[in-house]
Amino acid sequence: MIGKFIDAFHQSGYHVWMDDFGSGYSSLGVLKDFDFDEIKIDMSFLRNFNEKGKKIIESVVRMAKSIGIQTLAEGVETEEQYEFLKSIGCEKIQGYYFGKPIPKYHFLAHCQERGITYEDVHFHHFYDEIGRIDYLTDSPLLVGTLKNKRFRFLYVNEAYKQVLKRDHIDSVEKWEQILNNPTDPMHQFHLNAARKTLRRNKPTIVTYPRADHYMELTVELIARQGNVISFTAELHYIDIKNPDQEEISLDDQYVRDVYYVCHDLAVMDFKNDTIRELKSGNSNQPIAHHHISHGIKDAFDRYCRSFIYKTDQESFERFYDFETLQDRIKNAPEGLISGYFRSKNDDGEYIWIHHMYIAIPQTNYQNILILAITADMNQDKLIQLLKRDDVNVEDVHLNC
Repeated sequence: MIGKFIDAFHQSGYHVWMDDFGSGYSSLGVLKDFDFDEIKIDMSFLRNFNEKGKKIIESVVRMAKSIGIQTLAEGVETEEQYEFLKSIGCEKIQGYYFGKPIPKYHFLAHCQERGITYEDVHFHHFYDEIGRIDYLTDSPLLVGTLKNKRFRFLYVNEAYKQVLKRDHIDSVEKWEQILNNPTDPMHQFHLNAARKTLRRNKPTIVTYPRADHYMELTVELIARQGNVISFTAELHYIDIKNPDQEEISLDDQYVRDVYYVCHDLAVMDFKNDTIRELKSGNSNQPIAHHHISHGIKDAFDRYCRSFIYKTDQESFERFYDFETLQDRIKNAPEGLISGYFRSKNDDGEYIWIHHMYIAIPQTNYQNILILAITADMNQDKLIQLLKRDDVNVEDVHLNC
């Protein structure tokens, strides 16, 4: 009989919650037999807030997420209880910690005084999807939102904080400031990763250099509401050392900054007639293995046929014309020539890419930096990046 009533409520668009889970008649047996949308964890588990009680609450939250049920903890009275429940991913928290029962006409003033905002009804599904995330993971996990090119961190676990510290980022607040600084290359790099995830609607894995190591970033879309997206990010520290492989120096801030904002990065060496890849926008080109192509013209011909949109290939051939390339770069302002061509991305789609060839200082135009950048990073932005106040371009060297 109860099951029929619950089904009727669901058909009418209502959610059905189980009250006081873990005490009285609110048992695992009842949860097994009926379809509840949410369980309210009985306040008795928080009344004696010890390690045993914590383990039970943690197990209940994990179990609920595994069967698609949300959780609410009642009887929360202290910041310690609140922080614990937040850390294990309990979606809703209720108790005197936020305030005692008050008349309706005092409610808004109380919220304003405590800095409490209320949920827009249109974001109900959005926050429900965030609540389904399993926060009880040993992997480095960050949960955040992106709105108008601005990141906001909702949750960062201890494992993620330890990875940041290993990468010389001493706090989550500092990392959030870095990612929201439009002049920092990491801002654009993470924006591109988020956009790619949104476009593909599947997890994106990107690897980038940081001094003497690499970082592997995995971004997964959780939900979208209007111009706001929520996502999870995993970050791993990768120490890649191959004593038999010739090293490419990416330690200089100049080179690493360029790396973050570009789609493809390579060095053309006229003296040795080679092109050495530092980064490729296609996932089948691992950056840990710096591929060297012998024969510049043949390499460009293959690239043109394989990655440039057919109707753009003729103009691209004129752009990279091997016979005139060095002279054109010598005579160009800033030692740079560029052009826009539709190029194949990792999804097999053709997108507008800004291709640039830049003379590397102190190489007598023998070494050329090849850059391919998505259309939203224009030439002026790149030159501004290369000529920041804290970087002396004349001191840049590549071991090529």
